[in-house]
Amino acid sequence: MKIKFPSASGVLHLEPQRPYKFEVSIPALSIPKALISSIQLPQRSFAPSPVYVPGGKYQLPDFIELAAASIEFIEDSRGTVINALDTWKRLIQDPERKTYGYPIDYQTTIWVQLADPSNNVHTEFKLIGAWPSGANAVGMSYKEGNAVTTISQDFSIQGLKVTKQTLPPVISFISG
Repeated sequence: MKIKFPSASGVLHLEPQRPYKFEVSIPALSIPKALISSIQLPQRSFAPSPVYVPGGKYQLPDFIELAAASIEFIEDSRGTVINALDTWKRLIQDPERKTYGYPIDYQTTIWVQLADPSNNVHTEFKLIGAWPSGANAVGMSYKEGNAVTTISQDFSIQGLKVTKQTLPPVISFISG
């Protein structure tokens, strides 16, 4: 399902200088590529359920539970990320218009890539069936003289899939 949002033109203007960078793409939100400063990926949790058979009892996995994924976005000068996330949240719940929806009706796929300085993608994974859950603060800090705005957002997800995994080249430094 493609979610219709106001279109954001262009790419993000604020790009910290890092040798490797994580980028997030949310096509349904019209976010082509947003830089992130950190991401917390969920791990699977299996809840055991006892199964009784003649001569014993076994603990088998009953259901799989995924914790929320947490992403800290680096905002651009136009407020692309915060506006897209706010629009997405208002589809689910908007007290001003008195509209309330089911989060699962507005889920989408979030793509995350780790790229090197030449923009070669080394790791790519997708958060399947994601929707924003919870409200987090918008942080601002002065690093190296520039004001950097970060937006932390938790996402409930239905699944996590690694679609590409290659090791970046090892860089060795020879001291002499």
